[in-house]
This record gives sequence, C-alpha cells and structure tokens, in this order.
Amino acid sequence: MVHAVDHVEQAMELLTGLPAGVADSQGRYPSGSVNGHVQARLAQWVALRQQYAAQGKFDE
Repeated sequence: MVHAVDHVEQAMELLTGLPAGVADSQGRYPSGSVNGHVQARLAQWVALRQQYAAQGKFDE
C-alpha cells in the first residue's frame, strides 16, 4: 500500500498510529503524540548528560 503525504508529520502518524502532536504556546507537545514521546526522550537524555557531567564522567 502506498500513501502520499504532504508533510513528514503525516508520515509519522501513518507509521506509528499516533497523532504527530502540535506544540502548545510553551513549546510542549501532548504526551500521547509522536512529538511528545520524542520530547520526553530528549529530556531524559539531557538529564542523564547533566548527571554524568556532575559526576565528572566527561568534560563539558
């Protein structure tokens, strides 16, 4: 089956079955959306990097 899309968000929705999500006025995406999952994972990585930096595991 072939789907034509105009925007990458449409492709993400087709591939995942989740809404892409639209950011609110503060830049936060809905938690059940593709973009919300991406934003949450990036926040986890930022927190881990900050923890490692605080422990001296790598230089800033």
